[in-house]
Amino acid sequence: MATTLTAVFLGETKLVGAHAGDTRAMIARGQGIKKLTSDHSEAQRLFDEGKIDKIQFRNYPRKHILESALGAEGEPRIDGFEFSVQVNDRIFVTSDGLHSKLPLRPMLEISNRFPGANNFAQEATENVRRNSPDDNFSIAVAYLKT
Repeated sequence: MATTLTAVFLGETKLVGAHAGDTRAMIARGQGIKKLTSDHSEAQRLFDEGKIDKIQFRNYPRKHILESALGAEGEPRIDGFEFSVQVNDRIFVTSDGLHSKLPLRPMLEISNRFPGANNFAQEATENVRRNSPDDNFSIAVAYLKT
């Protein structure tokens, strides 16, 4: 049995992380949001190679097929990442069950409406549940304050 993992360490001015699989780390700043990780899935690889477009990616039938995960056969692909952080940034780490039902733009909109991490997490969870989740899901949130 394999598992995915995105782990982050948050320092005063920098976020440092490690990633394997299709969990994600994202950062929202002002009116923008950015993925800090790239899924280790067949669909993501085909999209990155230009073999499928955005619409095909969204509807790809083997989207759940992972090409790397911890505990899978062979050596896992583990990507390291880092990003400079600022006061008022919002950090999200999510499983695929959440980000498949709550894309980046709606996630940003919810985070802009809710000034606290707990309130955001509750609203994001309720949003996913309203959209009939087809997988378990989890989220970890940090709002950087002064």
